[in-house]
Amino acid sequence: MSLPEALAIRQTIHETINQQGVVSRVLGMLSFVNVIWAFSIIGLLISVGPCVAVIFKPVLEALMTVLVKVAEVVKDIVVWVVR
Repeated sequence: MSLPEALAIRQTIHETINQQGVVSRVLGMLSFVNVIWAFSIIGLLISVGPCVAVIFKPVLEALMTVLVKVAEVVKDIVVWVVR
């Protein structure tokens, strides 16, 4: 066996191992472990989400107030430039 033949065998093995069809990729995405991870993330969001919303509600209200004022200033500037 020559060196090019040995390298060709290695390449063929590599291609065979990495060959996946569309069906196997979809089934891999829907595997049992991935479903369990998805449910655990959803459970964390359901249990922690409302608590985070209560904690950050004042910060979000203050941020929205600032953004509304900035939008009004930008609107006034645009109206002034257009006239």
